[in-house]
Amino acid sequence: MIGSFTGLNPIIILVSLLIGAKLAGILGLVIAVPLASVIKTLWDNPKAESSRENPSRRKS
Repeated sequence: MIGSFTGLNPIIILVSLLIGAKLAGILGLVIAVPLASVIKTLWDNPKAESSRENPSRRKS
């Protein structure tokens, strides 16, 4: 259910919730899945992020 919304594997969601709870308690549970989703997005698109930072590196 939430995996299809975020694009994350259910195991990754569970692990991120466990880590978030261990590090920050209730607040960690609240921000664990959105943070994991942001990390996945940045991990999947490193070229898109670097081309935004430095427009001269874009290929036309």
